[in-house]
Amino acid sequence: MTMNITKLLRLLSLSLCLILMTGLAEAHTMWLETSTRGAIGRAHQVSLYFGEFSMADRTPIKGWLKGMHEGTWQVLTPSGELIDLRAHAMDSCYVATFHPQQQGWYRIHYSIVVPELWRGSQLRYQSLAWVYVGQPSEAVTEAQRKSPFGQGITFLPPVEPRFAVGSQTHFPVVVNSGSYKGLKVTIQGDNGWAKNYYRYPEGQLSFTPIWSGRYLMSSTKQRTLAPEEAEQYAGAKGVYDMITYFFSF
Repeated sequence: MTMNITKLLRLLSLSLCLILMTGLAEAHTMWLETSTRGAIGRAHQVSLYFGEFSMADRTPIKGWLKGMHEGTWQVLTPSGELIDLRAHAMDSCYVATFHPQQQGWYRIHYSIVVPELWRGSQLRYQSLAWVYVGQPSEAVTEAQRKSPFGQGITFLPPVEPRFAVGSQTHFPVVVNSGSYKGLKVTIQGDNGWAKNYYRYPEGQLSFTPIWSGRYLMSSTKQRTLAPEEAEQYAGAKGVYDMITYFFSF
């Protein structure tokens, strides 16, 4: 009887943890925003936001958790050079700039394991953005295809160079392991609309916008910490891990 009660309490604790993490998943996240097109030698600005994207909310910096802006913020150039970016605080975001020096695609990525726990969860936020100089038809490099994130997932720029309402657009989704089993990708608008994807023919998902606007693509994983992980992160019961990619037209 004692063993059954113990198991029940563990199940209840796990369920509560997952409920709290699910509530978080439906609320705040982080994402990068920038102009898709850049120019050689011209300063290119990238912004990092935190808020409830589906509600068009951008939380002022004073409402951010401690240390959220202190992650790794880098640019991977067409030649393979990795550039570290320095964040500067604004009212509702952090901004950074870099100067493209050659034609091709530039991948900007941000990653942070938030030092402060949220309701017993360790938050891992990651986001990427793409900028092209020259023609968008130029290929993304193999190095840029490989995900820099723990989930091992990269969202690539759309195959079609331009978006159009009512026209199908294809986004390549690259998984480092090569396995798409169990992968769930969500596209949401800042008006509350959302759609989930579970299949990726030829490594792509297809999206047909019904209105022009702002969208966020994301992959989220939630899990409880293994005993050896829990020893490293005092007080943490689970992990909330999200990758985002913003696009608009």
